[in-house]
Amino acid sequence: MRIPKRFKLMGQTIEVTWDTVHFAEKTDVCGFASYRTNEIQMNPNMPYKSDSQREQTFLHELMHFVVYHSQTAKAKDCDYLHQDEPFIDLTAHLLHQALTTMEYE
Repeated sequence: MRIPKRFKLMGQTIEVTWDTVHFAEKTDVCGFASYRTNEIQMNPNMPYKSDSQREQTFLHELMHFVVYHSQTAKAKDCDYLHQDEPFIDLTAHLLHQALTTMEYE
């Protein structure tokens, strides 16, 4: 799996950055989802043991964005998210959009 440089969710562009500035004091953090800046910030100094570990970090931060955007549209009358069909449907659409709009170098 290739990690993209950007993708879209809910009409917003999410940038994927590899900037050491964000991790100057957080050396044990692999990645971060910044909703304010629409960025997935990946730690380039993290000693990833494998490509799959780096990919998992990206997908973990991606799911933060997917659930964040899905939660804003969540039905208020459902206590169990796994039973909330509109929530599940929207989440699936967001993941599909992210995967089909990823751009690479």
